Amino acid sequence: LTALLGACGQPMNADEDVASTAGTGADMISGVLEIAVVDLEDSAYHMVGLRTSDGTLIPLRVRDDQIENFRTGDPVSVLGVRSGNEIDITSGGSLLASQADIASSRSALVQNGPRNTAVVLFNFRNDTTQPLSKAQAQTALFSATDSLAAYYKEISNSAISLVGINDKVNGDAYGYYTIDADNTNCQDPFGWTDKVDALAKAQGTDLSKYTNVIYVSPDAASCSWAGIAYVPGRKA
Repeated sequence: LTALLGACGQPMNADEDVASTAGTGADMISGVLEIAVVDLEDSAYHMVGLRTSDGTLIPLRVRDDQIENFRTGDPVSVLGVRSGNEIDITSGGSLLASQADIASSRSALVQNGPRNTAVVLFNFRNDTTQPLSKAQAQTALFSATDSLAAYYKEISNSAISLVGINDKVNGDAYGYYTIDADNTNCQDPFGWTDKVDALAKAQGTDLSKYTNVIYVSPDAASCSWAGIAYVPGRKA
């Protein structure tokens, strides 16, 4: 839900003492920040990563106060200590960002009007179950009295609407797409959605034309969360 409305906050230059990491084997790496909100049944937390120029996603271990003024898509440099496959900046590390670079990469926080939205159903090569039909997904997202579309209409005083491009009445739903991946590892769920996008496009559906895309898969034991979405962003 948060990904649709976007995040509040203003860009800032990191002001932490970068010298505190000197001599500790700290790495300085530049890239684009990716922040996702991970929803559990009764709580939530942030999943943060740095997408480098070669497409690699490096997990970041951060404190919430270190990212409260940053958004997905911000160009940053990360100074921190490698710990396994991630970079830890919780103690003495920093996120460094240019005000000019951030300002040039950002658009309006919230844009009123219709959001072209699709729900996409997918499963895995090791789990091809289909727990939800397209009709059920359309009802939950677009047409029920307690649908996601109804929720945004209410909280925005009708300023934001979720609509389909092809089906203006019931909303757009696609799938199932069976991706070439197992759900035994949940380290890169948005990597799954990239595979879905490519498979859908190969079969004639271009998901890039949608403002927001919500992906639904069979429940995976490797994923401890109930949902995940970029903040802000177009994928959930």
